[in-house]
Amino acid sequence: MNELNILSRMVVFSMPIRRGEAERQIMVGQSQVFLRLLAGKLHETSSLFEKTYYKSKVSMMVGNGLSDEVKATLKNLRRYFNKGNKAAITAIRNLHAFHYDPEQVDVGLMKLDPRMTLDIYFDEKSANTFYGFADSVINSAVMTSIDRENHSDAFKTLLSDIERITQSFQLVLEALIEQIVMKRLPHRFTKQALSHEQAQSTEWAKIVLPTFVENPAPWSVTLHNGKVLRWGGQRVEGPKFLTSLLEKKEAR
Repeated sequence: MNELNILSRMVVFSMPIRRGEAERQIMVGQSQVFLRLLAGKLHETSSLFEKTYYKSKVSMMVGNGLSDEVKATLKNLRRYFNKGNKAAITAIRNLHAFHYDPEQVDVGLMKLDPRMTLDIYFDEKSANTFYGFADSVINSAVMTSIDRENHSDAFKTLLSDIERITQSFQLVLEALIEQIVMKRLPHRFTKQALSHEQAQSTEWAKIVLPTFVENPAPWSVTLHNGKVLRWGGQRVEGPKFLTSLLEKKEAR
């Protein structure tokens, strides 16, 4: 439950905001990584649920105490994951999250939008280096595994499925935790055990994951059109292997 909640928040906080092209690309990369991880976790939650709920005494102990809404949600969850790779979440898990299929690189390249730039953002700090071309290829493969013809529809399906299945598991798990606590741990919750603590919070709309850390001084290399750009208003030395290649080309 904690993992699903934290990854869900990271997906929201990492959604792209239109800034410069470099920051936009990195924000897209961050959000896609979190989406793939969340999809993988949702599938694994389903697998774990089969073992720890249906194939154990837990379902017998608390099942009858669940509401009709929760029981219906449980059925819908099993129905979704029984579709195998036809379910977007399962396809992502099997090919792009916790299990990787190297053939997906070729799939991504074949279905890559020809207008897509293939960038690498180099910096002295690894935290600021971003291989945009790899992210573009894998995202293309991810969308192809959901809908081979329409990547826009595939992305909508992925977002919709992840949101719906996450909410379903939250509903079910909260209901189960309530049942287990009421049956097994009511003596742990007493007025004498109350403690008050002031918590600090931040509005959702104000939370955005950062892209670069400290002072980035990167180069952008666009593989698609062969351009090498200095950006950010700074003249800096690029990676040694890159500057070496450029010097050799100028010498020719």
